[in-house]
Amino acid sequence: MENIIKVSQAGVFYPADKDELSAMIDALSPDDATPYKSNAIIVPHAGLVYSGEIAARGYSYLNPEVENVFIFAPSHYVRLYGCVTTGADAVETPLGKLIVNRKIADELNQDFGIETPRMLLVLDGCSGAKYSEVGTRLFAQLFLRREDFDNYEKFENNVKEVFDKLIDMVKSDYHSRDELEKDFIMENLLFTIIACFRTDDKY
Repeated sequence: MENIIKVSQAGVFYPADKDELSAMIDALSPDDATPYKSNAIIVPHAGLVYSGEIAARGYSYLNPEVENVFIFAPSHYVRLYGCVTTGADAVETPLGKLIVNRKIADELNQDFGIETPRMLLVLDGCSGAKYSEVGTRLFAQLFLRREDFDNYEKFENNVKEVFDKLIDMVKSDYHSRDELEKDFIMENLLFTIIACFRTDDKY
């Protein structure tokens, strides 16, 4: 089954109606065509009423003869090191469906590993879950902050405490623990934890 996510800001920072959004983009786009074309641009991503005209000017410089488009954007809700990509197959927008190149996205979403003299830890995100890639990175960052994270006697307890801390960061958005587990954890935040600990010279 195709995993499709919808844009979250349609109707907030730009119109949700296709015709209205198209008309707004046309009105913001520059009339004078530029002879200069680029394979990379930096544009603001605020609401169209605030920065749409500047963004449209930037997009007018973009080379239209491309096969894949890479969009780099900040994380608004959690602090992340490195980058993550979506687990979706497509993104539904008011102007139509954007197809995600899963081959490239999967290559970028390689298993996240942590290796110490005592432990080898692999976090494997679930491609069917919306935020599993974010979850794996955030879990790893919280895990690495612990002083005894590679202590195998305390490993299970460390995992539980880190996961509880991750849940604490999002639980205010849900009415109950059941809703949190069903709508967020089971559908959006699935990833596998594989840990190997060194004994003598072997794992």
